[in-house]
Order: sequence, then C-alpha cells, then structure tokens
Amino acid sequence: MAERPRVVEFDTVEFEDNDWDGPHPHGEFLTYTSKNDSASIKVTKNGKVVLDGDYRSKGKTFLIDEDVIHLPDGLGPEI
Repeated sequence: MAERPRVVEFDTVEFEDNDWDGPHPHGEFLTYTSKNDSASIKVTKNGKVVLDGDYRSKGKTFLIDEDVIHLPDGLGPEI
C-alpha cells in the first residue's frame, strides 16, 4: 500500500456532515473528529484532488491550520 500524506496544503476540504464532528477550536486551529467507521474526506489544491479517501476508524481527528490540514494515519481508499 502506498504511503498517504499526513500534512497537505489545501484550497477546499469536503466531507459529509454526518461523518465528522466539528469544527472545534483547539487554540488557533480547528479540529474535526470522525463519528463513524467510514468517514469520507476529499482535499483539493489548485482545482486538483490531492487526497480522497475514507477513515475506517471512529475517533480519528484532523486539524486545520489556515490552509494546511494535518491528517491522522489510517486513511484508506474511497468506498
């Protein structure tokens, strides 16, 4: 399996409202936590998809710092 990026610059982040709990302030950052075992996320930069997949574990948290997203491990292919 190819290694997935953990820190990505982005223009847009798309996800289903029912998949993620957030945003929650965490200092200067915002966090979102997966609410189920198939939480989908899609990240674009300059009109191109740079990441599109699903987290298969409840409780995974990603952090947004301006235009950078910090992703937890465990991202699998989009289902």
